[in-house]
Formats: sequence, C-alpha cells, structure tokens
Amino acid sequence: MVDVVTARVRALPPVTGVGSALDVLAELMPLDALRRAELEVNIALVAEGAAEPALLPVRDDAHAGIAALCRAVVSTLAGEDADPDGRRARRLHALVDGLSLQLLHAGPEGGTDWAVLVLREELEAIAASADGPG
Repeated sequence: MVDVVTARVRALPPVTGVGSALDVLAELMPLDALRRAELEVNIALVAEGAAEPALLPVRDDAHAGIAALCRAVVSTLAGEDADPDGRRARRLHALVDGLSLQLLHAGPEGGTDWAVLVLREELEAIAASADGPG
C-alpha cells in the first residue's frame, strides 16, 4: 500500500505552487473509495504495531514519508529557510492526518469538498508567509 501511494504521488508533476501541492497532498486523503481503503489499512498498521512489531517499520516509513512530503511542500511554498524548526511542516502533516480521520468518520456520504477547502486555505497561508513575516 505504501509503495502504491508513493508511486501515485511521484507520478504527479512536482510541487510548484498551491494547486500542485493540493494535488499531491490530496492523494494522501480518503477522497474516494481507493484512498479510503488505503487509510483504513494505514490505521490498522498503527493499531496493530504494538501487538505485531514486524509492522512497525512499515508504519514508521509511511509516517516519515508523509512528514518529508510536508517539509518539501512548506519549503517550496514558503521558501527553503522558512521553517527552520519544522513547526509549519508538522502542522501541515497534522492537518492532513486530522482531515483524513474526519473524512473517514464522516463516511462517503459526508462529502469531501470542505476538507479540500480547509487544506487549500492552509497551503495558501503557507505560501503567503513567504511574502512577509510569518
């Protein structure tokens, strides 16, 4: 599952602005049935990691990959030196994770547009921080 998601993200054009960052990060969120199933598998890995230590590297690699992607997005949108302590990237990662859980709990009938809008607003705020103190 991690390899499939990684390949899907890598197949997208590189992040150059808010739109492309949104496209990349949206691949991590349960916006359709396939991505919903992937998130459910990921949650199972997190839940079972304590009981099955062999799952921990898979879980940790997935988490590290998302963290690296969020750092790259912040660096691209706000500037290479805009997040020296990694706080913005961690906040973006937490937002993607939180929105994903909210979407999963809401179910397919809950719609997804609201979550995409929240993510877009955060990415726009990160990009705007490159224009002034932030």
